[in-house]
Amino acid sequence: MQKARPHILFALLIALMAGLFFSRVLLSVSTGAFLLSSLLHTDVRSHFREFWRQPLCWGTSLLFFIPLVSGFWSDDRAQWIQMMQVKLPLLLLPLAFAWSPGFSKRHWRWLIAIFIGFILGGSVFSLVDYSQHSVFYDQQYLKGASFKTPLDNDHVRFSLMVFAAIVFSGFQYYRQQKHRFAWVWIGLLCFFIIYLHILAARTGLLAFYVSLAGWLIYLFCKAKKRTALWVLFLIISIPLSAWFLVPSFQNKMRLFRFETSYFLHGSYNPSSNDMVRVISIRAGLSLLSAHPVAGTGYGDIINAARGWYKENYPSMREEDMIYPSSQFVLFAAGTGIPGLIIFCLVLFLPFFISMADPLPWRMIVSGLAISYLFDIGLEVQYGVFLHCFILFLSWQWMKRQNITSL
Repeated sequence: MQKARPHILFALLIALMAGLFFSRVLLSVSTGAFLLSSLLHTDVRSHFREFWRQPLCWGTSLLFFIPLVSGFWSDDRAQWIQMMQVKLPLLLLPLAFAWSPGFSKRHWRWLIAIFIGFILGGSVFSLVDYSQHSVFYDQQYLKGASFKTPLDNDHVRFSLMVFAAIVFSGFQYYRQQKHRFAWVWIGLLCFFIIYLHILAARTGLLAFYVSLAGWLIYLFCKAKKRTALWVLFLIISIPLSAWFLVPSFQNKMRLFRFETSYFLHGSYNPSSNDMVRVISIRAGLSLLSAHPVAGTGYGDIINAARGWYKENYPSMREEDMIYPSSQFVLFAAGTGIPGLIIFCLVLFLPFFISMADPLPWRMIVSGLAISYLFDIGLEVQYGVFLHCFILFLSWQWMKRQNITSL
């Protein structure tokens, strides 16, 4: 059984990836099977001790336990239970990944290639659809919409997968740059960067450019000025090129520029998705101000927010009365200032985890952390799963690699 364990876990991780793209049921079932299989070894006690020994594991589980505790002062128990069900991967996946899966280099090579392959296939699929209806979709971008993507058209979460594929492809290139097929990773890297700008999902773009900025700072600290200038050139030239060459990106930026006037005046516009999000963040901050110590309780956030909307924006449509559109603000509104402090510590904890080559790891964790400024990915099934999967897959993989070219 112990000899078969790495192969079983390898197959289940591929099933997890397939579930993301093809079936929520497969995703749920394979997650449960992966957890059980991870615990099926001769030293389960050591497995749990390793969980508590690794700050990344028990730290991530706090993102489950803090909202869980807030249920004691949440009046809407049904809503609280529903939100906690979505957050279960924050408890289960850190426990599953705490113990090394025992993969060989060949396992890791194939696993990462398959993960990137799934993202590549999904990207090509959506690009084909976009190319067939490009005029229609480009106009939709002026209304805040997007073209079809995997993950049930969740373009925000898929953009984070594309961001991860960019980092993984770059990491693979640097590890194998002397290999005769190293150019394949460069080709994939360029493709994913282009696709990310055609998709023009701001969450993925923000993660990408923040990670590039982090790389730039890293290079200057290492006195690698020539490479730093090349990275600076990329930070400037890529968005400029996208503005002139990519209609969807251009229209997304035009929409953002148009809606900036509503940001400045704070007025409600039902046709403005971004203004609705800004107002929702104000609602969350108001809830935090009213309940700074313990928050409203995770189950009562939406009801309390709706009360604020009706009081301050009586003409607001019911469908625009949404959760605060920032994971930081939402966590603060539900669990108070202590909860917000713990949330921030958990997100920034990975930066202090030692890696032989910290750059790609820090690019991943910075991209995930910055995405929550204007998104609530930890409140949806795909978002919670992807946070844990990308984080812990990167952790288990990258801590076993060693490169010196970065």
